[in-house]
Amino acid sequence: MLDAVWSHGEYVKCVHPGSQLLEGWAAVRESWESLFSSDFHPRIALRNVVADIRGTTGIVTLVEEVRYATENTIRSGLLVATNIFEYDGHEWRMIHHHASPLLLREEGEDEEKYRYN
Repeated sequence: MLDAVWSHGEYVKCVHPGSQLLEGWAAVRESWESLFSSDFHPRIALRNVVADIRGTTGIVTLVEEVRYATENTIRSGLLVATNIFEYDGHEWRMIHHHASPLLLREEGEDEEKYRYN
């Protein structure tokens, strides 16, 4: 599945939450294989998917609801992600994935705490 979705060039990039920038198809592929073969068995549901195509570039933004099991509990979290695709004349292939934890504001919390300057 990874092989069909991703471009295989050295220019592909990936940033998993809390991780460093991975560059090149070999490093990106290894990271995804490690994630999905881990003991956590992550399940990912997609929300708020928005796609925008500009010529041969496609940008998809979304929220990922990630659930995984630990020894005693099931944990979940929300990630905001951006995926960039390129069209090679035949197929759309991902060239960049970046996901970060989504900070949710509790009702009544100061909105300034979450504003970027």
